[in-house]
Amino acid sequence: TLDHDLALIKLDRPSAKGTPIALYGGASEAFPLPVGSTLFVSGWGFTNQGIQPNELLWAPLPTADCKSAFSGSTSIRPGMICAGMPHGQIDTCSGDSGGPAVYRGSQAKPQPEKLYAVTSWGPSGACTAKGTFGVYSAVQPHLDWIKGSLPQ
Repeated sequence: TLDHDLALIKLDRPSAKGTPIALYGGASEAFPLPVGSTLFVSGWGFTNQGIQPNELLWAPLPTADCKSAFSGSTSIRPGMICAGMPHGQIDTCSGDSGGPAVYRGSQAKPQPEKLYAVTSWGPSGACTAKGTFGVYSAVQPHLDWIKGSLPQ
C-alpha cells in the first residue's frame, strides 16, 4: 500500500535557503481537519496540459472525504488525507509527490502555517479530472517517528 508514504532527508549541514515551518499535530490541533478546510499545496509536477513547469506552482485546495471520494477502495488508510476541487481543473499531479500540503487556518481564524501532509498519490491518469482528488500522507500520525529521527 501507499500507507506511511513520506520520507525524511538528513542534510550534512543546515540549509541557508528557505524558512522552516512547524509540523501540524500538536495536542490542541484537530486531526483530521474538517472536510472543506483549505490546504496550500505546491510542486514542480505536470500541469493538466501535460507540461512540466519551469517555476514552482501552488494552489489552495479544500480537503475532501476520502471514504466518499474512493468509495469501496481498500487503498485509503487512516493516515491519508484527500484534497482537490470537486469540479476538477486544479490538483497535484505526477512529479508533485513529496511536496508540502500546508495548513494556514481559516479565513476567519488565520494561523501560522504548518506542514499538515505531503503529496502522495492520486487516481492513475486522472489529475485534475472532475470528481477526483489527490491523496496526501498526513504528518500527525507520524510525529513520533519524525521527531525521533531529528537530531537532538
